[in-house]
Amino acid sequence: MKIITAAMLIDNGVTSMNGPAPCPDSAVMRSQTFKNITDMRPDEGASLANSFLRSCNTAFIKLIDEEPLTDSSLTQEAQERFGLGRDDWKTGIPPSTAASPPPTDRTARRTPSGREGADEPAEHGLRDGDRHHRHLPSAVSGLPDLDGRQLARAKGLPGTPRPS
Repeated sequence: MKIITAAMLIDNGVTSMNGPAPCPDSAVMRSQTFKNITDMRPDEGASLANSFLRSCNTAFIKLIDEEPLTDSSLTQEAQERFGLGRDDWKTGIPPSTAASPPPTDRTARRTPSGREGADEPAEHGLRDGDRHHRHLPSAVSGLPDLDGRQLARAKGLPGTPRPS
C-alpha cells in the first residue's frame, strides 16, 4: 500500500517525492503506536523518496493526518488512480477480496504492520504496476469480444503516459 499512499500524499499536495517525510523510530496515531522494522535507524530529515526506499512505516503514519487528507483519501486514490476496488474488473476468476480498504482506520491500512485491504495477489501485482514504464498494465484474461465486456480503465497518475 506504500505505492498508493505515496501517490495519495503527492496528489494531495501533502509532500513531494523529494519533500519531507521524517522517519522517526515510532509514531502514535489514534492511541496506537507504530514502529519500523528492528534496527532501522531513524532519519528526521528523510525525504519521501528515502522513506519509501527504506520502507519506513512511521514516515507514512506521520503524514496521513495532514490536510487535506480525509478517511476516504486512500480509497479514492486506489479506485481512481489505480483502478482497484471497483466493480468493473472482469477477470473471470472470483477474487478472495476485491475491495480497496474501507474508509475507516486510516493508519492500519497504510502499513504492513496493520491490515492491508488489497489481499488479492492479482491486485497486489497490478497495483505495483510496471514501475519502469510508470503505468498500470491492463489485466485481460480473454478477449473482450468473447463476452462483450468493456475493459476497466483507471485514471492513472498525473503526467504519466496511458498505455494504448
